[in-house]
Order: sequence, then C-alpha cells, then structure tokens
Amino acid sequence: KAFGEGARPDFYTLMSYVQGRIALEIAKRAIEAGDISRTGYLKALQGVEKYDGGGMLQPVGYAKFPYVVGTKTRILKPDFAKKTWAVSAGYADPSAPKAKAPAAAPVKAAPAKAAPAKAAPAGK
Repeated sequence: KAFGEGARPDFYTLMSYVQGRIALEIAKRAIEAGDISRTGYLKALQGVEKYDGGGMLQPVGYAKFPYVVGTKTRILKPDFAKKTWAVSAGYADPSAPKAKAPAAAPVKAAPAKAAPAKAAPAGK
C-alpha cells in the first residue's frame, strides 16, 4: 500500500529500480572518493565495470562511451507470492543462430471461376 493500491511488479518497475540502484552505486563511489562534483560523478561512473544490479541484469560497464549497457536478454517472470522475480529463460545473445522454422506445406491455388456469360441483346 505504501507504493500505491494495486501496484504490481512489471518490466518498467524492475528497470526503474535497477536504474536507481546504478545511480546510487555511482554516487556512493563518488562520495567514497571524496568528489561528489559533476566531474567526480563522471569519474565514478566510468569506473563501473561488470555491474549486474544484484543479479537482475547482464553485467554492464560504463568505462567507455558510448555505453553498451546490454547486448543480451533473458526472460524474467514476477513471483507474486515471494515479491521477487524468477528467471524463466537465461541470457540469450541476439546474434545466435536461429532455428529454422519447418517448411510450410505448399498452398494449392483455387480453380479460377469462369466469367459469367454475357446476355444477348433483347430482340436478337
């Protein structure tokens, strides 16, 4: 109830939570380094490597720009009873070879309908 009546875990909630954890981790590192300025935050950001959000996402890093924060995907499903997420399918590389679909059976063309005969002009 603290987060709204009927709130349910979904992808957007999960990703918002993970983004918040990343931001807090970077701020923590900047504070520990004694530089919470914009430059210090950026330096802390660039020091993040193999961050996995507590196992919720593929390990990501921010050492190089542009940041590549995800190259694989996996399927999670909410476990409402435990108020957590369960892995349905492990990480998959989108460039992995795809299984070939079975060939479809040939479709037979329907026989063509004959054009209706033209009526002869009246009186002939």
